[in-house]
Amino acid sequence: MCHIMNKLKNQHPRYGYKVVFKNDKGEYFSPATGAKYVDGKKVRGRKHQKRIGDYFDPALFHSSFFNPKYFGFTAVFWSYLSARELRERLTFNNADLNFVILKVYISEDLHEGTYGSAPVFIGRRISSFQEI
Repeated sequence: MCHIMNKLKNQHPRYGYKVVFKNDKGEYFSPATGAKYVDGKKVRGRKHQKRIGDYFDPALFHSSFFNPKYFGFTAVFWSYLSARELRERLTFNNADLNFVILKVYISEDLHEGTYGSAPVFIGRRISSFQEI
């Protein structure tokens, strides 16, 4: 999970890169929680985790890393390379699943933080995205 450092003073939308699971219908989901991502919509948190694959902690919502204050937020890497590295780790353990990288514009209640050592933006709304 992300370590959230502070709320951004300048709240203009930011773009970054997000690793997601893509199903056969072309829909995108969080590998960690199973939350569905919809272009132009506010991020909807899940009450029950439904991870996709076996990379993320199956008890994520009950771990010390999860902060309920940030339920309904999503994070994007500043760097494409950071997203690519995570995708490679996800794919290594789950070669039969379709993990892709999206270029995502996020907005609303923006924060910055880190995922491991990689910088991320965190926000409540996915303004738009495009698979790359």
